[in-house]
Amino acid sequence: MRQKKHDSLLLMINIIGFIFSITVLIISYFMQEIWWQSMLIALSINLITSLLILNFVNRLLDAQAEKRHQKEQKRKERELILNYHQIIETLIPIYILEFNQLTIPVNERTKDNQFLPINSKTFNNSYGVNDLCDFASTDIFPFSTMGENIISAYGIVLRKLEDKFETMITITPFEYYPSIREILKQLITESMLPNGIDTLNLFCQGNNKKQLLPTIIKMIKEYNGNPLDDYNNNKYSGNIFLNVIHLYVHLDKTRILIEQYLEEIEKMRKENEELLP
Repeated sequence: MRQKKHDSLLLMINIIGFIFSITVLIISYFMQEIWWQSMLIALSINLITSLLILNFVNRLLDAQAEKRHQKEQKRKERELILNYHQIIETLIPIYILEFNQLTIPVNERTKDNQFLPINSKTFNNSYGVNDLCDFASTDIFPFSTMGENIISAYGIVLRKLEDKFETMITITPFEYYPSIREILKQLITESMLPNGIDTLNLFCQGNNKKQLLPTIIKMIKEYNGNPLDDYNNNKYSGNIFLNVIHLYVHLDKTRILIEQYLEEIEKMRKENEELLP
């Protein structure tokens, strides 16, 4: 409202000022006295110059005000993202634990019949399809129900994390941080694609545990193909092993996107620190 009044006043000053200046300039041409003619021309030119300076200064002040406004809006958006990230931040280490447990075979994370610590800060990125062979083993972390299998516990944590990402992209405009929005969109899109989790979890239950589970585990251990090529070529269409290929591709894409998301958050935090007094 204040800005509108300011713009209206400036417009009125410009209209009155330029009309008066041009009127004075026209009158000066009809003056017989050189002295009066020179004075009126000088008055007209000075008035026009003053109006031009006034408009220039006004534009400069508006630009500075807009810059301050954008800076404040960016600060608010950054604060909103970082505040909500604190919630996501509690889930990501749990997700990484479940991810690493799923992608590291039991024999590689045990010693002397005891479980070795699993990293909760960085993703295991040296896994292959064969390393998914223990997806039906019992989850060892306290975040899941006692006796729950790894693939089921992983799916539960994944859904919780996806829900938070969906909420974040809903409540945040991402006007100043579009790269984070793009990563979240890709994560949400990825969550809608087949990932094999529910079907593989079904293999761990009831009669499937005796009939289908041994077969799928054997296929995982004996697999020697290229999962990305097999995924793109839809090689295992109609085969139960397709669920394993979907799981592998899901794990690979999701890991990369979450790493990118964390990198963007870290950049934002550093930017926030640099702006602090």
